Amino acid sequence: EMKVGPVGDPSMIVEWYYNGVMMQASSRVNSSCQFGYATMSMLNSEQADAGEYTCLVKTEAGSVHSSCMLSVEAKKELVSESHSSNLRMVEESHQTQQVIV
Repeated sequence: EMKVGPVGDPSMIVEWYYNGVMMQASSRVNSSCQFGYATMSMLNSEQADAGEYTCLVKTEAGSVHSSCMLSVEAKKELVSESHSSNLRMVEESHQTQQVIV
């Protein structure tokens, strides 16, 4: 989520860009302006979402922008020590059963 605090100018327009291309609202990306803040929220970010995000605020007085780089790391699967140990025991048991036959 990214936020900008507007001055309360009714002519204000807020635009969000991803790698220089204007973003459109979707089921994962939503922008809004409430309580004096313009926000852009993204659900379930993916590695493909990595890149430069820019917020452009335009008013009759001029415009200003702010950019940031977003990096997204792959989700790592968590495996507990006891789970790994139990898995090894099952695999060894399976191998032993095959040898006995």
